[in-house]
Amino acid sequence: MVDLTSIKELEENEDIDCDYTSDLVCPYCGYKNEPDSECDTEIFEESYETECVECEKHFMVVATCTINYSSEPIENYYLREIESITKNIQQYKHIIESEDLEDNTLQYFKSLISYKTIELNQFNKDFQQYFDDNSENN
Repeated sequence: MVDLTSIKELEENEDIDCDYTSDLVCPYCGYKNEPDSECDTEIFEESYETECVECEKHFMVVATCTINYSSEPIENYYLREIESITKNIQQYKHIIESEDLEDNTLQYFKSLISYKTIELNQFNKDFQQYFDDNSENN
C-alpha cells in the first residue's frame, strides 16, 4: 500500500510544453498522445486519468473547451446559406442526370433533393418572417 504522505511533487521538464496545448502531451516523455475516443461532454466538467502510449506512465488531463465567435450581417448569412442549399440541390440533380444509378441510389439522391428543397423553403419562410418583422429597423 502506497503511503500518500510520501508522494513528492516532481520537477517538471522545461523542454516539454504540456500546458494549454492543442495536443495531449505526456508530461513525462513529451509524446503527443491521441485523445480518448470515448470523450463526451463530461470530459469538460472534470479531469481524467490516461496512460501515455509511448512511456506507459499515467498522467492527469484537464480538457477545456474554447468557443470562438464569428459574426456577419444577417443579410450576408441569409444569402450564403441560400446559395449553399441551392448548390447542394443542383449537385444532386446533376448526379441523377449524368450517372446511371441503381434504383436505391437514385431514390437516395431524390430524397436528398426533397430534403434540401424542404430545408430551402423553410429557411426562406423563416427569414421572410424575420425580415418582415424587422423591416422598420433597417
